[in-house]
Amino acid sequence: KQWYQRRVAITAGMASRDMMNTRDMSRTADSLDLGETVSSTPDPTPRPPPLVVIIHYLSFSPDAFFVVEGQVEQVFVEYKLLNVDPADTETPGSVKVTPNTKLNFNFRKTFYIERETEDWRLLKDIVNNSAEKKITFTVVSDPGDDTDAECSNLCRASVDLPVTEDIIEEELPLLGDINGETVGMLCVTIETMSAIRALT
Repeated sequence: KQWYQRRVAITAGMASRDMMNTRDMSRTADSLDLGETVSSTPDPTPRPPPLVVIIHYLSFSPDAFFVVEGQVEQVFVEYKLLNVDPADTETPGSVKVTPNTKLNFNFRKTFYIERETEDWRLLKDIVNNSAEKKITFTVVSDPGDDTDAECSNLCRASVDLPVTEDIIEEELPLLGDINGETVGMLCVTIETMSAIRALT
């Protein structure tokens, strides 16, 4: 994973701008990033119902250890979903660490799970309670232009992948990696029901 890659700093004032990205589990799909079309070639094959994950915003407590120490200037978020590489799910930009403030990402990612693929079978196992349901979001420090510094995990939030109803703008507690204490909140949406209904 190329941690040295420079990221675009996104301030809290950019709440109105959605960052959309699309990934197909078994074939290349058109994608949108910051409103710019990457590929305009039409895909004649009907897509399966989508599974959608949205990272709306996060907020930090003023007494969070990394806020008090003042050593972290900006952060991004990544998550583990099915067999997707976390590098493919991380937010394309970072936000500045500001306590008691909603730090907006509005990062939407859409997954199309093709039938009989590994992810399709894993999702079926999750629905049948024979596989781990938990999806974990990790907040990671971003060293920015300092190529000598490394990213580090600061805190994380976990929730079971919904199998009976979608999760809509739910705030999840962020637990610090060092002390396990609540250091903030992360607001997410996870829409799975369309994809789950298509499993049968």
